[in-house]
Amino acid sequence: MRANKRIRVLIFTKYTLFREGIKELLIHTDLIEVAGEAVTMGEALGLLRLLSPDVILMDPIASDLSGADVMRRFKAASPDVKVLLLSMSTDESVIGACIRAGASGYISSTDRPAQLRNAIAACAERGRRAA
Repeated sequence: MRANKRIRVLIFTKYTLFREGIKELLIHTDLIEVAGEAVTMGEALGLLRLLSPDVILMDPIASDLSGADVMRRFKAASPDVKVLLLSMSTDESVIGACIRAGASGYISSTDRPAQLRNAIAACAERGRRAA
């Protein structure tokens, strides 16, 4: 990834207001591009393959599958994809299972917008260094 390229983010959550609010926060920065949005696991996997986002921003409890199962499917489809968990949940068992399954990090939905942008950038940067 070139240093001047915007970070392409795929937002995955079934909650419309949450998804739209996050998108609105992210579109007002030169650093991040919202590449796509997914409501279902099938949509998310399809967009992952089609769009090759740098980071998937995912609510680990907003799917019919467990967050860890979602992570395993993402990693099977694209081993290098970075996934940042964004959730109201502070359930350490859920967050921990997702991290063990391959998530790159976690940020609480109660954090400030700048913290979200910084977390996305840090997540993408770890991917650049590893590549």
